[in-house]
Amino acid sequence: MDTAGQSSHRDSKHVTWLVAAFLLLAFGGCTLVMWPIWGAHHVPPHVDGALFRATLPEAAGLFSPFEVFPIGRKGQAIAVVRPGNLLREAELVVLRFPSGEVLERVDSCSSEHLASVRSEAVEIRDSKDFDGDGIADRTVTSDVGHGRALVVSGADEAVLFESVDDLEYESNERLTLLGDLDGDGYSELAVTHPRSDRSDYDFEPIDGVIGARSWVHIVSGKLATEERRARLGTESR
Repeated sequence: MDTAGQSSHRDSKHVTWLVAAFLLLAFGGCTLVMWPIWGAHHVPPHVDGALFRATLPEAAGLFSPFEVFPIGRKGQAIAVVRPGNLLREAELVVLRFPSGEVLERVDSCSSEHLASVRSEAVEIRDSKDFDGDGIADRTVTSDVGHGRALVVSGADEAVLFESVDDLEYESNERLTLLGDLDGDGYSELAVTHPRSDRSDYDFEPIDGVIGARSWVHIVSGKLATEERRARLGTESR
């Protein structure tokens, strides 16, 4: 090969390496910028007063929130149901209270089995008294912003609990007052964090590789209201 040919070959290799380096830097820069966005909905949110957290399947859809209710299962337990649809059956998780131990997990729950679990549902005394003042409280998810959910006082409409979540098209019906499961005078609360697979409709490489999962936190009304009062008292100083 003559000198001119060798020089042309070296120049070609340099251009190839420069292009490869540019593409690598561009990909790395894009990943660094987008990673917090791509990864945000894979991180369980912090929830005040949480006793435990459990992993749930992908959300069923906008109009199909998770169903949560207390049941008797040789002691206190909590059932969490992802409703079924035309493509798949319901999914069920049963959790021991207050440990969070998974007692049962059924990925394809027949209507007969789900009916059997629902027959175990129990009515809990003072089921909506979140702050222990003897007056029923209520959950609010409409007209407060998508992804924001509140428990408000039945006595004076004060906000007793707030959850802000990174929702997109998922249902905002995320709060269920469970009743006073531990007998301390305060209702426990289930806070679900629904997640759908965003790679189905957007460029979400993490969802595309590992899919999506949801969570539920079981909250002590006593702990949550005490934490909120302490924080608000500190902030007001």
